[in-house]
Amino acid sequence: MPERPALVIGQHTLFDPSRAPAGQHTLYCYSHVPARYACSDADVAGLVEAQLERFAPGFADTVLARAIRNPQRTEAENPSLVDGDLGGGSYELDQQLLFRPAPELCRHRTPLPGLYVAGASVHPGGSVQGMGGRSAARALLADRRLRPWRA
Repeated sequence: MPERPALVIGQHTLFDPSRAPAGQHTLYCYSHVPARYACSDADVAGLVEAQLERFAPGFADTVLARAIRNPQRTEAENPSLVDGDLGGGSYELDQQLLFRPAPELCRHRTPLPGLYVAGASVHPGGSVQGMGGRSAARALLADRRLRPWRA
């Protein structure tokens, strides 16, 4: 496990105060762990908190509670996230560019008119760029121009 893991952090209460009691905040943080640790019972929370403390001295003194979701719990809550993989699986070239999650869904349309699919498990894959959602929205708008339906 890296001594200084890379972290993705969000402080949602800056934009939605209803996520915490008045005057308090929440912090969402996750770190990718090497595959060999995905099935481990190793507690990496200490490493994550040390990394936060490195950039925000005094952080640990402000924590009132924490909830930890390890790869096993992540998979238990969503079986599509095997070993807690938030990217939704394979990043092999055929899956990443062509058939993610299946050839018939690679353009974000499903067999049900008006139902679209976006997210880490569809082209172009998991990341923070939002391209899957953008592409699904573009497909929806194109379909509405071709076959308008009532909302």
